[in-house]
Amino acid sequence: MKKICFIICLCFASGMVSANTSLTVSYGSSDYILDYSYPGDDFGGTAIDENFTSRDVAIGYKLNNDMKIGVKFGGLAEESSTWESDFSNLTSVYDVSRDEASIYATFKVSGIPLTLGYYTSTLKESEVYSDGAVWGGELKNDGIFISGSHAMPLGDRYGAFAKFGFQTSSVKEDFSYTDAGGVENYGNDTSGTAWVFGGGMYYVINQGSSITASIDQKKFSYDDMGDANLDEEITNMSVAYTVNF
Repeated sequence: MKKICFIICLCFASGMVSANTSLTVSYGSSDYILDYSYPGDDFGGTAIDENFTSRDVAIGYKLNNDMKIGVKFGGLAEESSTWESDFSNLTSVYDVSRDEASIYATFKVSGIPLTLGYYTSTLKESEVYSDGAVWGGELKNDGIFISGSHAMPLGDRYGAFAKFGFQTSSVKEDFSYTDAGGVENYGNDTSGTAWVFGGGMYYVINQGSSITASIDQKKFSYDDMGDANLDEEITNMSVAYTVNF
């Protein structure tokens, strides 16, 4: 399983040129995998294994040469698909999306830019069946993260960079199933950690703008959710454009 996402590409790109306020827009493609497994039982497995469009916007403000604060929001765009059962005449329409947001502060430690912040994401799923039944809910992830980057100039305006990160996570699951027999609610809570690794290339267009291309991998490791194990992974490839004001 592989899960990739960038938390700090936006901060890194916006730090390449000097200005008080920066706006970064990124666009990419993410492989997202959500796995449930139940020890000693064949039930469970891969719940989601799809490719999503990712899009993010970040706004940063430089307090001084060593400190920057900002916000980022975006995530995985909604995907929709239609399913037809192999065992009945039922069909269903399935929708899924994963929104993300974070607030952060970037500072330097021994010359290395580090970012500390709060991150939240909400995975929303819904499935509407042709017989009128509805299933849906959300998986919410909140946590504190720290990440860093290291640039390696290859020329006057371009170079490569590596990035890394760690996150604590608190997860809450709330789902329901509604049919003619009524409503059934279920959910669970757990916690865990996540590691992020990635890298890419940057190019400084001029004093006010730059562009980066990056790939990141993020994998969550959660504690058991009752009798089930939960795993999430994101692999994200993206291009980001930063303009400074």
